[in-house]
Amino acid sequence: MNIKTLFEDKRYFFGLFVLCFGAHLWFVTEGWNLPILDHHDFRQTQTALASYWVVQEGFQLAYQLPVLGPPWSIPLEFPLYQWVVASVHMATGYPLDQTGRLISVLFFLAALPAAWLVARHVFKKAEWAWLFLCLVLVNPVHLFWARAFMIETTVLCLGTWFLWFFIRSIEKKRVTDHVLAILLGCLAGLVKPTTYIIFLVAAFFIYLKHFMMAVWPQRNRREIVVFVIRGAVLVLISIAVVWLWTHYADGIKSRHPYQPLVSTSDGQHRWNYGTWEQRMDRSLWERALLHFNGWFIGISPLLGAFGATFVLGVILSWWVASGRRLLLGGAILLSALSTPLVFFNVFQHHDYYQMAVTGGLCFFVVLPFISLMERQGYRRLTKFIVVPGFCLLLLIGYSKTYYYQCTQRKPAVYQNLFNLANYIKQVTDQKRDVVMIFTPDEGWTSRYAYLMQRKTRTESGAATLDRFQNEQFYAMEKAIAAEGMRLRAVVSLKEKMSQETIDYLSTRFNTPGKRSSMNGPVLLFDAE
Repeated sequence: MNIKTLFEDKRYFFGLFVLCFGAHLWFVTEGWNLPILDHHDFRQTQTALASYWVVQEGFQLAYQLPVLGPPWSIPLEFPLYQWVVASVHMATGYPLDQTGRLISVLFFLAALPAAWLVARHVFKKAEWAWLFLCLVLVNPVHLFWARAFMIETTVLCLGTWFLWFFIRSIEKKRVTDHVLAILLGCLAGLVKPTTYIIFLVAAFFIYLKHFMMAVWPQRNRREIVVFVIRGAVLVLISIAVVWLWTHYADGIKSRHPYQPLVSTSDGQHRWNYGTWEQRMDRSLWERALLHFNGWFIGISPLLGAFGATFVLGVILSWWVASGRRLLLGGAILLSALSTPLVFFNVFQHHDYYQMAVTGGLCFFVVLPFISLMERQGYRRLTKFIVVPGFCLLLLIGYSKTYYYQCTQRKPAVYQNLFNLANYIKQVTDQKRDVVMIFTPDEGWTSRYAYLMQRKTRTESGAATLDRFQNEQFYAMEKAIAAEGMRLRAVVSLKEKMSQETIDYLSTRFNTPGKRSSMNGPVLLFDAE
């Protein structure tokens, strides 16, 4: 093989992919053995908590998430990822935190072959598909969240394979492709419907293109009807399955006597979708689409916010000015933006939702590079300098981000938290005792319940007397008794409990003849 052959586009970009793949593995394994208490540990420990209780109490659709008091089942997403993690953990004995990370990374890597196939179909050339994968691998959003104990890469994998088999089913008309597209679509929607929307919108554009170019020109009424029905079946079954799961999960949660989390409630609706006033706020759009954007995150540490905005503006402007693939780029952008357009509020609070968008944006960023390389005067500069330089810029930029800093923390920073959790495990019984936790404005975080490995009721704010003298608390107390359990400890992390509150609780929850003890923030009943 001579030098000229080695640097042919296909081989060159495959070689660049290999380098990016190695860099990706290096970064995702940084801090591998650290606890899952870094960025958005609220969500990571929530997923881990569900996995832990699958291990303890078995596989069930109404899986347990014991953080809001009994009844312990408050199913949110379909627990496919949690089941896989629990299964691997039980089969191998590998620590649960690291098992969650491993399964997340494996799902991400399993999405790459499907992503390459879809990219080759869209761009028509293998070299552009390899370039696309390079951008996927070095994007800071993927570098950090691919290693998180979360469901994001699971739905990314399932959704990408759904999209590939959707393409095959409308072009090849094979029964196997139809079945796989429907199955994968159902699983992707069940795991995370907010991400699945992006793949549905992308599938619609692919479907529409095939209809306009291959079906409609024939003017065959029967073929048109069959094509429409086939497309409807491919997506409507998965939508129906998602609706059924949501209806089932809401039915379970609505039976919670004091903490319903029904998706159709006004509070949940506002949390998920936001308001029209939010959508009119330019600063919120900047936050969701720029400051949480993987490209901006990777470039801004080196070039600053203005420099990152300028680079992204140049990329967008070059695509428009080139006049090429405008429809394709528009379809990609609409697909990528479909989820933040619908679920606007959650995009303001959870930057891991960008996993749903970043793949589409990687698709889009390929287009300006293709346009540059199609211009003879820019071809070598783009191929040998601009593209690898852009990838290197993102990797260096990522190493200077808060994301990367999370992977470099020393375990000692969590020692107080571990000491608290270990104390609770020593003085309470997992099967009999419930722990009530008051957090410093962290909501119903699962962090403490996961580390303590106890069933809890977690609330935000101070443990004041009125928190134990209301109908909600009495309903919880009754539900605990119905479970054959008891409230054994109250943990006040926001501020010290008043003596009046301690005396009241000690009188209520100590067994006659026994006394409570106060150890730091923990009020333990029946301690003596």
